[in-house]
Amino acid sequence: MLNNLKNFKQKNIRKRFISLTISILILSLIANSINFNESSPDTGEADIGFNSGTFSYQSGSYAATQNNDFIYYTIGRGDNAGVYANQTIAFNVSLLASNSSIKITTINGTMAYCHTKTQGKNCTGVGAGNFAQGTNRSLNIFILNSSSGSYVDIGDIQATSTNTKTISKFGLNNKANMSEFINSSGFINIMFEFSWNGSGKSAFLNDHVNLTLTYDSLPFVALSSPKNNTEFVGIRNITFECNTTDDNGLSNVTLYHNINGTFVANQTINISGTSNSTQFSINKTNYGNYNWNCLASDNAASTKFAPLNNTFSVLTNLTISSLECMPSTSSIGSTVTCNATINNEGVNFSVVANVTKPNASVISQIVNNMSSNYYFTFSNTDLEGNYSVLWNVTDITNNSKNAASSFFITNSSIPQTSPIPQTGSSSGSTIFEIVTLPNESELKQTQNIQLNISNKTEFDYTSYIKNSELYIQEMESLGIPTKKALVLFGNAKDAYDEKRFEDVMRSSAKIQEIRNSGILALELIDRLKDEKPKVLTGFVVRDFLNEDFDSAINKARHLEGLTGFSLFLENLNSTGFSLLIPGYVMILGILVLILYRGYKHSAYALNKLVNQENRIRKEIMETSKRYAIKIRNKRSELKIVRSKIRGVKKLQIYKKKN
Repeated sequence: MLNNLKNFKQKNIRKRFISLTISILILSLIANSINFNESSPDTGEADIGFNSGTFSYQSGSYAATQNNDFIYYTIGRGDNAGVYANQTIAFNVSLLASNSSIKITTINGTMAYCHTKTQGKNCTGVGAGNFAQGTNRSLNIFILNSSSGSYVDIGDIQATSTNTKTISKFGLNNKANMSEFINSSGFINIMFEFSWNGSGKSAFLNDHVNLTLTYDSLPFVALSSPKNNTEFVGIRNITFECNTTDDNGLSNVTLYHNINGTFVANQTINISGTSNSTQFSINKTNYGNYNWNCLASDNAASTKFAPLNNTFSVLTNLTISSLECMPSTSSIGSTVTCNATINNEGVNFSVVANVTKPNASVISQIVNNMSSNYYFTFSNTDLEGNYSVLWNVTDITNNSKNAASSFFITNSSIPQTSPIPQTGSSSGSTIFEIVTLPNESELKQTQNIQLNISNKTEFDYTSYIKNSELYIQEMESLGIPTKKALVLFGNAKDAYDEKRFEDVMRSSAKIQEIRNSGILALELIDRLKDEKPKVLTGFVVRDFLNEDFDSAINKARHLEGLTGFSLFLENLNSTGFSLLIPGYVMILGILVLILYRGYKHSAYALNKLVNQENRIRKEIMETSKRYAIKIRNKRSELKIVRSKIRGVKKLQIYKKKN
């Protein structure tokens, strides 16, 4: 068992060692992958390398160039062999290239190298037998332009006459767009040339190559005001504000917008420091929808917009309010005047007013005005029923507003209050009775029934059919159930076909009544849904959907008057809990009764047992007393018998002796 434990520990140690080794390798790979991701200037070593061209041999790899340690990445030629070769080293700068907040400004590097006779030699400068043979041709350093696919000369390689280590510098400066030299994978490719001829042997030994990038952090821009999607109603003077920061120091900021149709620079303000808040003012801005942004520049000529444009709108302050038509209720043949008030803030606009008659025909009106008051008179009141008025105003920016009103036309004049002579006065004077006029709501509810049928033609009753149809359409558009109304509408059409015009009026009046109740119920539900519990509102909605509008109205008005504890109790009742309370109380009472009876029964039983115990104890004591007396008597008898026995024994002894 001890051996098994040792084997287990050894295996566990090996596993931990392997895991640790893998972790180190992974971390090493990660470290290589983030070779360039520090502060500017940022230096890193090669991540890829390869040789190309005509050469006799090669040794090592790009990894040998990552340290200055006399380990070489080598290409060479044999005796009298001409050679033209290139060695390419690639640097992974993907993390910098993908960082949108920085701008690479320079690319510089150094290379430590020498030329020797063969690959087995070192850059030590020792021994003439180590010197390269033959003659070199022009040697250059190139960088790959990934956009054009061509190489750009950025330095020279000086051939070493001895095998002494030499350092060559190379660089790329003053290029507007350094991203051209970074390929799609995020690599910068540097190529070193090796060209040699003549007789003898020669080799190019690359000991160490690094690359240094300098970059500038781009300015940060925040659009402070106006906020995105801001609407300026009647305001044409706009102030724009940009907040900018930069570690290198700010130079200027420029406002861009498309108010004039094209997104272009509008104003530039010179600024300084590492942070700034800059304001721009635009007066008399045209009405419309626009975009804007700010472009900040720093002292390193780096520029940056805010990440997203902000939008804003300049709208006209156009309003229209419809006033009540006068008179709001009148008789057939009357003239009605309708008014509206328009506020245009000096912007040109057009006004249209249309009247829809009870038969659904639409009549456009000629609108007049006095200052901001617009009006028209309407005399085509030949039909009984509701006349709807729709106003529309549209300004030069296509900003449009609507307003609505209505008036009602009856068939006969409204009765007036009048004195009615009465008889029976003892003084002979006239007694007057005051006749009370119905209010407007009462009149509207009964006016379709209180008609003078004899003065109507068959055509007149088509308005009732049209009005009923419009009422049903209105209900459907509002989401009010119309099942009952549709049944009445069918009855009205049948009555019209059968010339039962009184039934037509009754059905139409009933449809109007249903429509009015439905609209009122819907309005009450809208008010209740955000103020009262959903459970309570649900009962109102249920009646509404069942077309029991009167019940829905009554429940809704009842709920509106409930607050505090009364609302709580109502909600409790709606959940059905209050209905269960009597049942719960009864069950609880039964349980209490059962428990009480059980307790009473157990107490009675206990008392009975205690009495029985006391009786038995008493009987034991009485029995003990009786038996004690008997025992004492028996003991006395026993003593007497024993005394007699002793006397008889003494007598026997005496007789034997004698």
